[in-house]
Amino acid sequence: MIRPARIEDAEALAALQVRAWRAAYSSYVAAEDLAAVGDAAQRAAGWRERLAAGRADVVTLVAERGGRLVGFVSVGTTRDEDTDGDGELYAIYVEPELIGSGVGRELAVAGERELVALGHRAATLWTFTANEPARRFYERGGWSVDERPYDPGRWGWAPSVRYRKDLNPAPATR
Repeated sequence: MIRPARIEDAEALAALQVRAWRAAYSSYVAAEDLAAVGDAAQRAAGWRERLAAGRADVVTLVAERGGRLVGFVSVGTTRDEDTDGDGELYAIYVEPELIGSGVGRELAVAGERELVALGHRAATLWTFTANEPARRFYERGGWSVDERPYDPGRWGWAPSVRYRKDLNPAPATR
């Protein structure tokens, strides 16, 4: 089941995010960098604050299986200055043991629908250049590397690459 995130999900969101970061990034992000952002209590406070703010231009959805939060996606208006009017897939994470189960794809599709509902015709996302599994996931979902120059470290951890997707493709012509 996919549903909007609630304030009471903050601790589960934070714990999942930290587990997913450690599983996905440990081979190319320095351990001290992961440790610095890996405090689940601090992350939970941030999630509570964001969810309580109730911003109309940001949506976080969670996936549940058996009453347990197993993934989330956050989308909204882009943070990049060069993509006027675009949306952004800010984050998508799934419990590491469920990668490849379809939960991530369900969340990605639901997030894209939310971006369209927010009025965005296209969207971007950022991922680490070295994150080959994520890059394959995005490419299978119709995302492609965009023309923005290489970013040597958007988060200061590792080199990053931006992807873009047209959310409202033009009708096919004959």
